[in-house]
Amino acid sequence: MTGCYYPEVTVEEAAANNRPAAWYSVEGAIDMSLEAIQNRIPVIASLYLNDYDGNLEQFRRAVRMCRERTYGVMLFDTVYINRYEWWQEMPSLLEGK
Repeated sequence: MTGCYYPEVTVEEAAANNRPAAWYSVEGAIDMSLEAIQNRIPVIASLYLNDYDGNLEQFRRAVRMCRERTYGVMLFDTVYINRYEWWQEMPSLLEGK
């Protein structure tokens, strides 16, 4: 599992927001993790949901990125799903591939 604890989803967003490096994004963190393990073992990406407070669309994009680029997504912490009232989003985000 790799922590992708950044509000920016893509490396382009990280650059546009003047992050110090491309890996300061969900995509960049995934890239760095895959490079480090040389694709030898499955990786599951983890998101810190507080990074998406007030930005449901960015949360959706982050989940999609994790599911497309890794073997799944771990959502930390589900208390934020309750707080932000996002439970209705979960089936469409987490079912299928």
